[in-house]
Amino acid sequence: STFTSSQPSYDAFIVGASDEMLNAFSHQERMVLPTIFQYARSMNYKTWYLDGQMKTYWGGIEDDKQYIDETFTLADLDPDRIEDYQKNNGKTLTDENEREGLKQWDIDLVLAEKIRNIFESSSGNFVFVYKRGIHFPYEKNYPAENAVWQPVYKFTSQWETPPAEAHAGVTNSYDNALLYGTDPFFRKLDLDRKLPNGTVIVYTSDHGETFASNGRAGHGGDTIDEASIPLFIIGLDRRKTERVAQAHHSNIFPTLLDLMNFPIEGRNALYAPSLFDPAMNTLRPRYYHSGDGRRYLFDN
Repeated sequence: STFTSSQPSYDAFIVGASDEMLNAFSHQERMVLPTIFQYARSMNYKTWYLDGQMKTYWGGIEDDKQYIDETFTLADLDPDRIEDYQKNNGKTLTDENEREGLKQWDIDLVLAEKIRNIFESSSGNFVFVYKRGIHFPYEKNYPAENAVWQPVYKFTSQWETPPAEAHAGVTNSYDNALLYGTDPFFRKLDLDRKLPNGTVIVYTSDHGETFASNGRAGHGGDTIDEASIPLFIIGLDRRKTERVAQAHHSNIFPTLLDLMNFPIEGRNALYAPSLFDPAMNTLRPRYYHSGDGRRYLFDN
């Protein structure tokens, strides 16, 4: 990932910031580069922003929103929702079974239904989806009866750092959440078929997690685990990526431009190689940044 925390990763992702751009440009200079929404709009795609985490547009800059045709956020999904971090500084955890409104583990399933409706009912859409995803406390992200791995660790507050002896329970909780957060989601999309209307799905994460590495939990730090993320593409049909030696967040933006057939000569900046570019066969150093902006070499 570009960063180990959400907002800077999103900011860098939507403008396609390569490592060179992160080093050469200030944040202000990066954020006035054209976004993926602008490129999509210029190719006559209808642009969508779906968000299961927040009620308002919380990354990028205000100007981005004029290039987004449709938004569907947590404000639409569960307008009265109060998050645990908003209560008593995160010290009071809600029992999801007793929560009024959507359970945390159901949010992404509602998003999946929305996504499926979009790509089944029409063509010419660019849809950016910020899943609810998996954040600690991990056990709040799946129903207790879906705990495949035991024992699990139950957090006592939003910002708790579990003790070292709880490591197995913490990772079990995370794995349970990961299974529930991906398998039902993709089943809702009904991927066991040729996707309609030329749909292509590019799936990744904004950051990884650390399980009490260096005495801390969650993300935003400097560990390799926090920068290690998945990347896969569904629905390419006859088009094939290069034999990718290494990939990085910055390769996704130009890949999307290629999928939109946006001409190379019209691109506004010198982006990293697309996953369709033979340059992806060449090993090159990859870097990531901690939440506070420090830069680290990923490959050692």
